Amino acid sequence: MIKFNSNTYALPLDIFRLAVGFLSIIYFARAIFDAPYFFEQAGLINHELVLDIFWYTWQPLFHPSMPDVLIYLIFILGIILSLCLTIGIKSRLVAFLLYSIVVCMYRYQFLVFFVDDVVMHLLLFWCFILPTGNTLILSDLIRNKEIINKWKSIKVDGFTTKILLINIALIYFVAGVSKYTSPLWLNGIALFATLKLPLAWFAQYPLENFSTILQVGNYLALVFEPLFVLLVVLKPWNKIKLFLGTSFFLFHLTIMLTLDISTANIGCIILTPIVFRHEIMDLIGKSKQTTQDIIIPTRFTNYLAIFMIIFLIGAMSCALIQDQWRTAKRSSGKEPTAQTNISSADSGGKIQTFFYGGLWIIGLAQGYRLLDWIDERNYYQKVTIDEEENYKKKRYERKSLVPNGMRGSLIMSYISEVTWMYVNPERVEELREDIRKRMKAMYCRNKKPDTKVKVWHEIGRVNSFDFKPDAPEVLMNFKCVNSAPHFVSK
Repeated sequence: MIKFNSNTYALPLDIFRLAVGFLSIIYFARAIFDAPYFFEQAGLINHELVLDIFWYTWQPLFHPSMPDVLIYLIFILGIILSLCLTIGIKSRLVAFLLYSIVVCMYRYQFLVFFVDDVVMHLLLFWCFILPTGNTLILSDLIRNKEIINKWKSIKVDGFTTKILLINIALIYFVAGVSKYTSPLWLNGIALFATLKLPLAWFAQYPLENFSTILQVGNYLALVFEPLFVLLVVLKPWNKIKLFLGTSFFLFHLTIMLTLDISTANIGCIILTPIVFRHEIMDLIGKSKQTTQDIIIPTRFTNYLAIFMIIFLIGAMSCALIQDQWRTAKRSSGKEPTAQTNISSADSGGKIQTFFYGGLWIIGLAQGYRLLDWIDERNYYQKVTIDEEENYKKKRYERKSLVPNGMRGSLIMSYISEVTWMYVNPERVEELREDIRKRMKAMYCRNKKPDTKVKVWHEIGRVNSFDFKPDAPEVLMNFKCVNSAPHFVSK
């Protein structure tokens, strides 16, 4: 069981901190790659329009009129700070600065905000809250190689560690239990449907040939995900805990290898030094020195952790009982799907708005109903681009239009009428047309004059293993004239 009045060894906390630093470097490096599409002024997102629609996403760091070079400098600063976090320079202060930057980043690109952003800013939040930075400090190790033995003896206040364990339990409890409200998960179709989404690495492969394996995987996920809650309450070296720990690693590794949510899944694996902190210290070998307790004055962070967990429990409790809100707006053939009428993505009423609002004020955006929305977002999509230039025809894949992976899939969802974020119905078409306009302009920038472009997509709901996409539709039809798009038709 979780005891709140005990200290804990510092070394596992700093293994966690070091791993978060590495992951943060990767996160900012990918942000540099994505920046031309989602951050730059001429990218795919009209940030002024998005701020007008989602007024609550205002943040002080990024602005639509700021020079693009300044955006890249912020990302480079993020990489430098991440390196500082890794080697142990002012760990908690650096974690707070990184957390602030990542919060501003996800709010600025809120239109394509997804679980990688959720987990990254959550990990940095806990690196600030936890008493990290007392061991695994590179400068100390360079000066004194014998300090490793001292590190094995250092203990720190364990209160915030216990709060983090509750947070971990909530992640898997809500994500696991909420799937039992999903018909696709209960019918064994959800895993297949998820792997056919555009964010999946193998969506274009004939996965229906592996229906039995995918059904077994579907039900294993249903069974094991809520059981991961036991990892935070079982005693060290308990055989069930070790079995669940192995399953936990394989669970996230499998998701990472099949879907473009690698940061989130690596981030979850990074939590294992906290969950298995006692086992780690037993394996490393505790120092024979007299244990040196270092109680860090963390009254502010203790209060912040308490505030966070109270509001998180409230928000997740409301999320568990609310109706699913991500009902697709798209019409397929002559059968229109239901249209969302509620006013907010994660606000199922005034009480839930209160709890989510409290978390939002301190920068946290957490929603753990993961992939139970597959019943409303189960759309396969294949995009192809046909070019004609001087009577020569060429065909390209989607990556010529938007980057492969999750953010590219999310931005495509808006123009495909499978809107990801809830958007006021009065503003949906305005946003959709603006994205189309920017997508055309970006595509034409490096094209020769008089290049005719037609963007097609095949789309269809994945409700069974023998699904068939609809006939190909034209998403955009335009001509590049002097590096700018010229309207032809839709």
